Amino acid sequence: MKKTKQHLVALALTAALSFSMTSIAHADIKQEILENRSTIQGYAQNIRQAEDTISKLDHELIALTVRVEENEKKHTSLTKDIQGTLVKIEGKAKERDEKEALYAQRLRSDYKTGGLSWLSTLLNAQSVSDFLLRTRVVQEIAQSDREMIRELERIRKELASQQEILETQRKQTEKLAKELKESNAVILVKMEEQKKSLEKLEEQKKALAKEISGKEMALFQDVKKVLDQPNSTAAEMEEARTLLASLEDFVQSDEAVQLAGSLDEKTGAKLKELRIKEEAARKAAEEAEKARRAAEERAREERAALERARSEERAEAARRAAAAEENAKAERIKAEEAKKAAEKAKRDQDDEEKKNTPKPDYGSNVGSAVVASAYAHLGIPYVYGGSSWYGVDCSSLAQRAYRAAGVYIPRTADVQFYQSIRVSRSNLQPGDLLFWGRYGEVTHVTIYVGADQMIHAPRPGTVVRKVPFSTYGMDYFGAGRYR
Repeated sequence: MKKTKQHLVALALTAALSFSMTSIAHADIKQEILENRSTIQGYAQNIRQAEDTISKLDHELIALTVRVEENEKKHTSLTKDIQGTLVKIEGKAKERDEKEALYAQRLRSDYKTGGLSWLSTLLNAQSVSDFLLRTRVVQEIAQSDREMIRELERIRKELASQQEILETQRKQTEKLAKELKESNAVILVKMEEQKKSLEKLEEQKKALAKEISGKEMALFQDVKKVLDQPNSTAAEMEEARTLLASLEDFVQSDEAVQLAGSLDEKTGAKLKELRIKEEAARKAAEEAEKARRAAEERAREERAALERARSEERAEAARRAAAAEENAKAERIKAEEAKKAAEKAKRDQDDEEKKNTPKPDYGSNVGSAVVASAYAHLGIPYVYGGSSWYGVDCSSLAQRAYRAAGVYIPRTADVQFYQSIRVSRSNLQPGDLLFWGRYGEVTHVTIYVGADQMIHAPRPGTVVRKVPFSTYGMDYFGAGRYR
């Protein structure tokens, strides 16, 4: 049962990790789809602009066609008017020619008769009034002929002028027809260009829409994978349906929408089936768990009874061991106290002996006394900050050696260096202090005892010892003397 739980936990963690990675992958694909949709919107806007341009050009073409038709009608009308005017001009010209011919014939007749016809007409008058009447008639006839000829000439000129105007208008209509034809050709070229651009945009839009549809379909692969797996759990199916719900709100292509609907039905049915199976498995597991707990309870009771018996035995053995340990501890304490008492007695005896030992009289020879005290400290352990026979450091060794000679000097090496009298290397005497250090700072002091030898307390873990002066490894700062 424990292994089964671990297996289920592992499956849940694997599913969670899988869907986490799926979310990251989906985020990338969705970002690409959104960018493609933005591009399609740009295509759609360009398509609308192209369609608007084509529509405007179409309206321009229609308006141009109307103008062409109106111009053609006007041209036809002008042509008819010109033809009618020409007929009228010809008629008036013919009428004028006839009148002029008649007038000329009358003049020729008068000329041939010697002009007596008019005169005879007047002379044949019966009376004065008849004469006057005849005279007025003759004048009126002559005046009428002249006016008729002038009127005919005026009409002819007017018709000729009208013909010129009509010809000018016809030329204008022909020029306009040419311009309209050229404009029509330009508009047709523009429309053809826009149609080609529109076709290209439509193809690009269609191709990109197909690409988006493919990417949207790819978003459902993880849902389909969970659906197709024979060992999918209800939790995985619920995760798949949650993912599917988010995808249904996102996808837009017809294929992806149809696939989402189909997967929704299938995953819903599969989830219901898995829940029924898992519920049955859960009940079986509960029964098995009850049986296991009952068996464990029986085993626990048996172990408890056995443990109580063993515990009583161990308790008795522990009591006996504790008593023996207590006795041994008491013996150890007594031995330790006896040892400490013996050590204390030994230290007290040594201190008393050192206290009662008279100091040697070196007289005025401080250096010899310092050297003697330094030799007395050989073998004493190095103790940082120590200043007794149980332990010293380098500067306390120098201070104790000079104190034995009756000279009191500072405690630390750097102050000992700066307050001492400088001594050159060639003038060294036993008892002089040698100073050492690192990086420009005095950190160590030794006691020169002659013959290229010196005594010092080196470092923790060592004892006071004698070493050669000339081969010592630290930086030499110089020598100092106290008196």
